[in-house]
Parts: sequence; structure tokens; C-alpha cells
Amino acid sequence: MHGMLSSSCDWVLMGPGKALAYILSDAGYDVWMGNARGNTYSKAHKYWPTFWQVFWNFSWNEIGIYDVPAMIDYVLGVTGESQLQYVGHSQGTTVYLVMMSERPKYNDKIKSAHLLGPAAYMGNMKSPMTRAFAPILGQPNAMQQVQAGHGHSFVY
Repeated sequence: MHGMLSSSCDWVLMGPGKALAYILSDAGYDVWMGNARGNTYSKAHKYWPTFWQVFWNFSWNEIGIYDVPAMIDYVLGVTGESQLQYVGHSQGTTVYLVMMSERPKYNDKIKSAHLLGPAAYMGNMKSPMTRAFAPILGQPNAMQQVQAGHGHSFVY
């Protein structure tokens, strides 16, 4: 699962032989790539368009409690397997940890988890971009404010 401000395309961006999805596929793994709510590939909603604030009324909790388990159940249902291996980067690690904390039955569905660059607490981040957005993103409903104020997509 990809990181914040990203999508599944990050797992293939470097191309064959370099990108993790290609490397795993070439090694014989069945590769499935998820997309978190609101990113480039996950903006369709049954009722709400992206310019409505209610569309953006979600957090890592909803992704970890509902979305990732649904993805896991789908993959296991299609493949007929009882377990899978999970790879998450940044936000992808956080939603995994939320899922494992809030939905412990999913521990039995994971053969192994590979959490790259875990992002559970961002208080000590040194990135200039993170520092610039921290005052905005730290406020309630920040994603809704960003979306409503600028009218363009901010990948989450």
C-alpha cells in the first residue's frame, strides 16, 4: 500500500527490474496494488463529488478499519488463498497498524508484513514540505479545507 500523497503507480514507476511490483512479479509473486481513498485512482463515490467537503471526511482510521480489510478480503477471495503478504510504505504502514489494532482477526490473514518508512507520529519530521503543511494538516478537517479552498485534487 502506497504512502501519503501517492498511489499504486509508485510501485511500478521505476519500470521493470527496478520497481518493487515488477521485482516481486518476476520472482513469481501475484502482485495486487491498492489505492487509498481520495488519491488519483480512488475518487469515485456513489453520492459525493470530490469538491464536496463530506467526500474528504475520512482519516487513516477509516482506511485501516474498512478499506484495507476490504482489499485483503477481495484478494483472498479471488485467489482462494487464506493469507497474503503485505507491503506498505509510510501511510500504507499506518493504515496497516490501524487495521491490526482495530480488526485483530486480520492478523490471521497476513503471512508477513513489510512496513517501509512507518509514519505513525509526525511530530519530529524535518522535511520542509511537512513543516510547511503541518499547521494546515494538523487542524480538523484539513483535507476538506484544502480541497474546498483550491478546487483541485490533493492526493491522500
